[in-house]
Amino acid sequence: LAVTLVREAMRLPADQTDLILAAHGSGRSAAPSVIAASVAQHIRRSLGLRRVVAAFIDQSPRLADLEAFGPDALCLPYFAANGGHVADDIPAALHEAGFGGRLLPALGADRRVAAVIAKTLQTQ
Repeated sequence: LAVTLVREAMRLPADQTDLILAAHGSGRSAAPSVIAASVAQHIRRSLGLRRVVAAFIDQSPRLADLEAFGPDALCLPYFAANGGHVADDIPAALHEAGFGGRLLPALGADRRVAAVIAKTLQTQ
């Protein structure tokens, strides 16, 4: 679904498109950042994007520290819903970084999530 959302949002060819996968991160465990980085690289390989970075609210690399993401860049929040982090913290961090691109809705807020979950449960 993440690949589909990015593909649908792209305005330029893949080799001219940059993506930030914005995730929470954790100070207690590396697992959340490892998973986010894996998803980011899967998106990059699947679409052939120019640059894909997983960046975080609560750990390094921090969203607020990113550089050189222009007006055609995309940011996909790797969150279950459009809550406080997606509505407030991510936009603030991107603004601090000088992000010039487009912030997409949270991955989990897409209407297709229920179908993905149902399909997964059916195959179990």
